[in-house]
Amino acid sequence: MLRIRFGIFFSVFVAMVGLMIIAPVMPPLIRGLGLSETHSGLIISLGSIAMAAMAPVWGNWSDVKGRKPVILIGFLGMLASYVLFTATMYVGLAGLVSGGFLVVMLIVARGLVGMFIPAVPSSAQAYMADITDEKGRSAGMAVIGAANGMGLVLGPAIADAFALIDLIWPLYIGSLLPLVAFGVVLLMIPAQKPVIREKPKKVKPFQKGVRLYLFAGLATMLSIITLQVVGGFYFQDQLSLSTRETARMISMGLMLSGVAMIVTQGLQMKNPKWQPKPLILAGSLLLVSSMALFCSSSAWQVITQRFSCSGLGPG
Repeated sequence: MLRIRFGIFFSVFVAMVGLMIIAPVMPPLIRGLGLSETHSGLIISLGSIAMAAMAPVWGNWSDVKGRKPVILIGFLGMLASYVLFTATMYVGLAGLVSGGFLVVMLIVARGLVGMFIPAVPSSAQAYMADITDEKGRSAGMAVIGAANGMGLVLGPAIADAFALIDLIWPLYIGSLLPLVAFGVVLLMIPAQKPVIREKPKKVKPFQKGVRLYLFAGLATMLSIITLQVVGGFYFQDQLSLSTRETARMISMGLMLSGVAMIVTQGLQMKNPKWQPKPLILAGSLLLVSSMALFCSSSAWQVITQRFSCSGLGPG
């Protein structure tokens, strides 16, 4: 069981790292390609749309085809799409491809990354539910939560470390990790038929009782993604940073934000009596305050502190 849990943990960790390792280097790479901030937003947002669209599809396929095959397909797709994304960036930086064709290739490659990443966490979570009973399920899901948290923190840290060599190096690592994870899953996670339980009732977005929480989640993710997409360009201009300095600062900032988010969530888990509505209101105020403070100061040290604050609100 320990071997299986490690395989699931590593799978989710690699998927989250694959998602986060792009964010710190994307703005400076886009500037290096001679593209605009609008192009960066388009590339990232369309990839996110692909993630949202494919997540339930992979979940259904894992019920039919089995959890392990879908996880393996996810990593193979991540490998192929990351290689395509990295190769496109490489030829663009080398000046071999430019203009609209380069933008289309980046959108396609990022869209493929977004399509295949959800196959891993959705199937891994379902696998964990299959192999645990009611008493052990909370501990099992905590393993997946820890993998998400570590990926959230270490993804930007890995990008920071390899950006010291060159800005495109984090993408090389992003291409390698799915191959390693494919081997780990192949060797450590046994194939088994999914346990099909009674399907829960469908939740409608505007039904009473869930609107507030869905809106809070949507607003929070919009804030996080906006900071990831626009932050690099904004801070590079405000602080007159080089592309490499920008990548390092965004990597450090996102890592601090991830740590703050994990610590905040940990405190909430230890205080189950705290009610959702006051927490949402407090988190919203913290998030709005941190965004306002980002715009009020252009000092490097202050901005890194603001990143920490920006993790408290979403957490």
